[in-house]
Formats: sequence, C-alpha cells, structure tokens
Amino acid sequence: MGDNYVQPEDGKATASLVLGILGLLCCAPCGIVAIVLAKQAQNAGNTSGKAKAGFILGIIAVVLWAIGIIINLATGGAMLSGITESAGFVAGLL
Repeated sequence: MGDNYVQPEDGKATASLVLGILGLLCCAPCGIVAIVLAKQAQNAGNTSGKAKAGFILGIIAVVLWAIGIIINLATGGAMLSGITESAGFVAGLL
C-alpha cells in the first residue's frame, strides 16, 4: 500500500513503434514522427523496448528515405520513368 510508483504511460511508445513500422514499410515520413514520439516517451521515463524499437525503426526509415531521394536525384528520376514506361507497355498489351 505504501508503494506509490506509477508506471509511465505506454501510448507514445506504442505509437512510435507502429509509426516506425509504417515508416519502414510504406510511408517514410512516419519515421520522423516515430523518432519524436520515442524520444518523448523516453524523456517521460518510459524504459520499455517499444520506445527504443520505435526510435530505431524511425531512424532506419528516415535513412532509407534519404538514400532513395539521393538515388532519385542522382539518376534524374530514371527510376520513376522506368516505372511509367513499363506501365505503358502493360497497358498497350491489354
């Protein structure tokens, strides 16, 4: 009864984990939000693995996003033009 310790909320840690996964799979800007939420959760005293995993996944998502942008700029968007050309080829077959 004398123990007044309150476990920190886990909402931001969970949200950072979910957004980190989304950032990795489909929406890279979610990685930025995952990093911010993970840091807020850690600063609030949350030491769960969710916050750390969200932070790491967010960093990976942002790094891969940046690499993709650099490659796209270096190739002059050739990757995107290849996609539209192949889509036109498939449409021509139909």
